[in-house]
Amino acid sequence: MECSTTSPAQTCPVLPPELELAIFELAFDPTDFSSSLKYMLVAKRVYEWIRPLLFRVFDQIDRPPFPDFEAHKDMLNIAEIGPFAHHLVIGRIHTSLDACTMIRHMPNIRDLAIWYGLNMKPIIPALEGLENLQRLSCGLNGLDSDQLLLPAFTNLTHLELLTPRNDWDFKVLESYKRLTHLSVYGAKDWECDTVETVLRSCVNLKVFVLTEDCRLGVPEDIRNMCESHHTLLIFSNDVACHKDWKRGAYGGDDYWVLAERLVDARKRGFFKKEHYDFGYISTKNEWRDHLTEDGEAWFDKLPPLRDMSHMVLNWADRRD
Repeated sequence: MECSTTSPAQTCPVLPPELELAIFELAFDPTDFSSSLKYMLVAKRVYEWIRPLLFRVFDQIDRPPFPDFEAHKDMLNIAEIGPFAHHLVIGRIHTSLDACTMIRHMPNIRDLAIWYGLNMKPIIPALEGLENLQRLSCGLNGLDSDQLLLPAFTNLTHLELLTPRNDWDFKVLESYKRLTHLSVYGAKDWECDTVETVLRSCVNLKVFVLTEDCRLGVPEDIRNMCESHHTLLIFSNDVACHKDWKRGAYGGDDYWVLAERLVDARKRGFFKKEHYDFGYISTKNEWRDHLTEDGEAWFDKLPPLRDMSHMVLNWADRRD
């Protein structure tokens, strides 16, 4: 085979394609969009490899959103780049119908956050096509039992439920057989019976987080339940936020990872019981100091939590 070497785009591969692809995937750095864009100039095949990685995460609540379809109508086509997306957070500037339209073009979504109080009913038809969906953050108020038993919900492994009404039937979670991580945002009016219902319904639950508003708080009797239920944690709402979602989407360690570590340490008996209040956990808590000697040794072997939340995503506006 003869290849011209006059242009990078015409350069013949020296390595096997699978190895070359693996090298570029390792070299791709989501925190350095400028370098990643330069990789795309190496050859057409590299362009085709890197471009999907650039659009793996759709952050539609950032300012500006990424991708910014409104500002770059001539460059961005949702039908073309939508299938690249694995992570989507949407709300703020979008309606439920906007979200439905966008999600319909994203069949490979694995991690979906629908925020800012968007009504889920108009979005349900789009969710039915998400065969790979594993993580969902949204409010499910107003959906009937048939809708809540769609595979898009019952196949979830991680569910962050936003401000459920007092009459929301948590027994439906009995059908969510794969659910291992559950978080409830806004649990100010909860009762112990509700917590017990969740724990009975979710037999495979590894982490159960109640996220509280610091101004309102979680009832004291529920706080006391943390002592006897190792999987139950109460986080302040500075933990579950846009920054944390972005951290996880870009390969960092989100609050689910923090929760897993706390639960693991509790099960191993690594906490000095009199030293730590599991009724309230904030990003500002330094919990290593509350561990036993064995716990400190275990903690020091853990890899540091990775923070990718500083991502700058307005790559289309860059000139370097």
